[in-house]
Amino acid sequence: MNPADIKNVTTLSEVVAKYIELKPSGKEHWGCCPFHGERTPSFQVQDYRRSWHCYGCGKHGDVIDFVQAMEKCEIGTACDIIRGSSGYSVAARQELPPIVDHYAGLVSVQATETDLPVAGEWIRIWNPKPSESFPHGKFTNYRPNLIHPYRLRDDTIVGCTVRINLPDKKIVPMLRMIEKDGNRCWSHFPFPKPRSLYKLETLKDTAEEVVLIVEGEKCADIARHVLGGMVLTWSGGTNAAKFTDWSPLKDKNVLLWPDADPEGEAAMQGVAEMVAAAGAREVKSIAVDMTRGKGWDIGDAVQRNKMSRAEIFAWMKGRIVSCSTGEVT
Repeated sequence: MNPADIKNVTTLSEVVAKYIELKPSGKEHWGCCPFHGERTPSFQVQDYRRSWHCYGCGKHGDVIDFVQAMEKCEIGTACDIIRGSSGYSVAARQELPPIVDHYAGLVSVQATETDLPVAGEWIRIWNPKPSESFPHGKFTNYRPNLIHPYRLRDDTIVGCTVRINLPDKKIVPMLRMIEKDGNRCWSHFPFPKPRSLYKLETLKDTAEEVVLIVEGEKCADIARHVLGGMVLTWSGGTNAAKFTDWSPLKDKNVLLWPDADPEGEAAMQGVAEMVAAAGAREVKSIAVDMTRGKGWDIGDAVQRNKMSRAEIFAWMKGRIVSCSTGEVT
């Protein structure tokens, strides 16, 4: 049996579960990544796509890649292990690297409006994570191009995310205000769980108006500016929706706009389940349009395709389906 055949006939989750503990969630299985220390599962296994991905460290692959990484062996040996032939058997479950909480000891203080960073201006941020050069953490100066404050319903500031374009990548860290060496400053410091929704303070008490959920603060801002109404999202990216407090959407009519890629669809499937469990009145989703390009979202519709409000609503017409029945509404 060649490697391609092995990948096609092997149930990936059954192999992975011999090494790490997995828990099912919808179509996926989740566990703590065996390749880096973590307390919260970010390792996703998708049997229907025959692939795995860690949203924490970025490693990904298929069943053979996984066994090769775990056993530190060549592809032929990995295939033998998967087939259970040639006297090979999987190794005992490996002990995960120790978990270190880099944020232990940090205490947030209440941020004010004047504390909020300003797009395009330099900001000094404390990073408690150690490195070889800075074993006790360090301050870094950034000039973010977008600022996204997170607030409670009463406008109390929880913290903010900032979009920072680096030479080789983009980062959107969560920041909270702390005291460091007697001075107030922003710090890399994830929001407390369950995390507040972005633009929660705009949520109205009316049950009739639709609440649109998109992925990413930038998209939420664009959607609210172009479409109007209540547009919310969550912090932390695709895999962090499960850390969010969805209870404010109880008795609301909710519409989901997934990014046009498998990850976006999977994320919104999970959001649909959590919003329904939170007591939403009705949950619908916009069917993705893969012809628009991978990852296409409302930000692309407005900025790349120059679509107007009327054109976006016309595109949405006939694409809205019920998350409970799957029927077009």
